[in-house]
Amino acid sequence: MQKGFLFYIHTLGCPKNEVDSDVLLSLLLTKGFIRTDKPEKADVILINSCGFIKASKEETLDTVFSFHRSRKDSQKIILLGCLAQRYSHEIENLLPEVDGFIGSDEYQKIDRIVVDIVSGRRSKRYHGQKKPVSMLYRYSQRDYRFLSGSSTYIKIADGCSNRCSFCAIPHIKGRYRSRRVDDILKEAENLVKAGYYEIGLVSQDLTAYGFDLGYRDGLMTLLREIDTLSGSFWIRLYYLYPRRIRKELLELICRSNRIVHYIDMPLQHISDRILRLMRRGHGSVFIRKLISDIRSAIPDVVLRSAFITGFPGESVSDFNELMRFLSEYKLNNVGFFEYSDEEGTQAYNLPKKVDIRTIKKRYQKLYETQELISYNLNQQHIGRVYDVLIDSEEKEFYLGRYYGQAPEIDGMVFIRKSQKRCRGFVKVRIEDADSYDLYGSIVPC
Repeated sequence: MQKGFLFYIHTLGCPKNEVDSDVLLSLLLTKGFIRTDKPEKADVILINSCGFIKASKEETLDTVFSFHRSRKDSQKIILLGCLAQRYSHEIENLLPEVDGFIGSDEYQKIDRIVVDIVSGRRSKRYHGQKKPVSMLYRYSQRDYRFLSGSSTYIKIADGCSNRCSFCAIPHIKGRYRSRRVDDILKEAENLVKAGYYEIGLVSQDLTAYGFDLGYRDGLMTLLREIDTLSGSFWIRLYYLYPRRIRKELLELICRSNRIVHYIDMPLQHISDRILRLMRRGHGSVFIRKLISDIRSAIPDVVLRSAFITGFPGESVSDFNELMRFLSEYKLNNVGFFEYSDEEGTQAYNLPKKVDIRTIKKRYQKLYETQELISYNLNQQHIGRVYDVLIDSEEKEFYLGRYYGQAPEIDGMVFIRKSQKRCRGFVKVRIEDADSYDLYGSIVPC
């Protein structure tokens, strides 16, 4: 096999894609490929795509077109990930700008496929099964020497067996599939030894972990095992499906010295009528009680959630109920999404679609409401001292996060620089705050 091809990998979408890119990076490097951080120097540009909703599909297409416009004649572009998998039947015709497409089931052969595409030896452009496929890996396939940063993720499962009416993930990834506990433990152990201070456990629904393997309490079994590992690190959980958050899980999180008191559970809406149409399996009374139970079990918990506005049939009354819920329950961190009408989902065939202009107005109102809530909640941090994980540094500040801030999606703690160079965890007294970020100084030891 020809060696020495330079490759550049560009990752779009969620943390699960970031892990997939790490695995692909390791596979290529161990096969003699050379990584470059400069796309203009690469023989091949790999784009790990997202195809979940309209905005992510547009971002993927914009990325493809951008690389296509600037590439040299000899460069090849290969598309991986959700967009390639979701539209496997027609994507070759939709994107003539791309030289090859690799489905999730062919990732283990990526080195051979890339060589053939770069060398011009492959006539077909799509490689893989043209059906929903998830991508699982073993800990040994991820080379931790090639990773960097203070935090990273472990993908403990792929796919989804929930059937929310708005979601295309089951049509892309197929049914939920879990990795083995021992394999995940070895990966976590390696990541801690490699110097990571935060490990995010991620899947489409963490609370379903292990059901397919016959575990009765799979997530709790896994968390208890990881909790015993030595080293200085945090565990963060993404994402907990509300319907399966049990009292025992909350008690475990509260007792743990490793699992941060941060609950990320996408609620999507609060109107009973909309929740039924979304096929979420619970109603507003359940959600309100769950939040109360979480706050009772974990008094210092930080709650993050996500909501969709503009779902088919969402009335003014439904929307106002969501606005009142936000004002009443005051969640710490919230993401909002404009409803995306995705073919293949049940919601796609629902009547009474909300027009785009209304959706955008509602989105803006939600955003402004939550901005004020977050500002007021953040003011309560002033004067408190937190363990803060340093992520990076700028000229005047270190950038870090306390336990209530997840990487990339939440705010940061801006820390005034001291004489001593900082790494890992430091104690910081919060001195100021805005709607997103906190500002403070290191507390002398």
